[in-house]
Amino acid sequence: MLEFIPKTALIGLPGGEAQYSNIMGYGVLGLAMERAAGRDFIELINETIIQPLGMEHTGYRLTPSMNDRLATGYQNYRDGRLDPDRVLRHQNKLGASVPSGGLYSTVEDLCRLIALLMD
Repeated sequence: MLEFIPKTALIGLPGGEAQYSNIMGYGVLGLAMERAAGRDFIELINETIIQPLGMEHTGYRLTPSMNDRLATGYQNYRDGRLDPDRVLRHQNKLGASVPSGGLYSTVEDLCRLIALLMD
């Protein structure tokens, strides 16, 4: 996360124009959570949410059992090209964007999470 901050530029003066940034939003939140908990963000999410809910097919890295259930994701480029392999090429490049997404899951596991959120 910290390596991305110097590469992020303000678009205007503080208090002026605003533009959303995953890095400066959820990325900073994930870093704050890591520091407050004293452990890695992925470990924190695994230990406090994924494992207690029994979400056996959910994680930040694909496992062989998850590969069998994986839908094909596509990167759409402005020139009309579709790239069905981009998602898989980038799945091992975990970084500052992890807190804003990048979690692989199944409908069944997501239902467990939704049930928790709905109490």
